Amino acid sequence: MIELRGKAVADAHKEILQEKMTGLEYGTITMAVLLVGDDHGANMYADFMEKTAKNFGYGF
Repeated sequence: MIELRGKAVADAHKEILQEKMTGLEYGTITMAVLLVGDDHGANMYADFMEKTAKNFGYGF
């Protein structure tokens, strides 16, 4: 049986992604979410995306 440690894998991928984004010649990266309606699940997803963007240092 193989034990997969999700946090360790996610942290490794986050580090790789940050290195790739640092090397881009573009300006600041900004993420946008457009919510239509009042769906609780969609609002939770948008909140998660905002938190993720801020963790990576992106604009939101």
